[in-house]
Amino acid sequence: MNDPRPAYMPDPDTASFIRDRWGAISSVDKLMGDASAREYFRVRAEKGTSILCRDAALRGKPLEDYHYAAVHRLFTKQGIPMADVYRMDNATGVLLLEDLGDLLLEEARGTMSVAEEESVYRRIIDILVRIQSVPDDGSIPFGYRFDSARLMFEFDYFLEHMLNGYLGAPLSGTDVDALRADFTRIASILDRGDLFVLNHRDYQSRNIMLAGDAPYVIDFQDARPGLPQYDLVSLLRDPYAVLDPGLAGHLTSYYFETAREKGIHRMGRDEFDRFFDIMAFQRVVKALGTYGFQSSKGGKKYFAEYIPPATGYVRALAARRDELKRAGVLIDNAFGGAR
Repeated sequence: MNDPRPAYMPDPDTASFIRDRWGAISSVDKLMGDASAREYFRVRAEKGTSILCRDAALRGKPLEDYHYAAVHRLFTKQGIPMADVYRMDNATGVLLLEDLGDLLLEEARGTMSVAEEESVYRRIIDILVRIQSVPDDGSIPFGYRFDSARLMFEFDYFLEHMLNGYLGAPLSGTDVDALRADFTRIASILDRGDLFVLNHRDYQSRNIMLAGDAPYVIDFQDARPGLPQYDLVSLLRDPYAVLDPGLAGHLTSYYFETAREKGIHRMGRDEFDRFFDIMAFQRVVKALGTYGFQSSKGGKKYFAEYIPPATGYVRALAARRDELKRAGVLIDNAFGGAR
């Protein structure tokens, strides 16, 4: 017999807010999560729907110290398209958000023509430029940075959860030491605080929704400064949504010119492309760490299907840049040199 009870019942205050605004609640359905620790539910009521988010990071925390709220305020001032926040309760750790539907960029691409896909990605890049134009006001997100320490944390996550966990430690101790030494050097190259701008931090096809044909950003609570290329490589070297190389090249050029016109960067194209490739390498290696953890320990084995496109990116990037060659060979060896 099916259990008629909903997946989750809102606390009394949230339920009262929903009833006052949309009428009686008819259903509460849990939404499929990704790699996030937050839980999401769609609440259907007589006169509308909303998304309820349970976030342990909010519970018991002053709202002025809550990262999501701080980023939402910054993005609102900048006109970034995102879900409205109807209610935020730090006593229960519950947010009530606008329902943007279910269509992620990752899925929407399958129905687009080549011209439509380029048009949508250009609009998403325009939003990125607006995010990166947010001035440093000393608020919470600007207290975090993609500096060497953070980048090495992400590289070490790969070593722990992909290399040792998922792959079963296929490299010798000497090779692991050499790989980590290369990671340290790469992180140092990318730690250029003089070039940093605010980044979404995970600007990829599963964190961009399309509602009414317009793109909206989600899952932005970990925004922080880093190289301008950080979010761009997340979008254009995305294992969830592998772009045609020609389109990716056009979009890179579009960002380069648009962002330079807006004062986001002042790099020449050669310098820009070098940072792009090295940043993409770091970002994709970090993603491989996530796939390793989610596949082996997180109970989400479907993440394994994104390992081949990610390793393909790593291989191509390492072939183009001397700074990445040895690390690329070692990673390729760890995966058995599979093509």
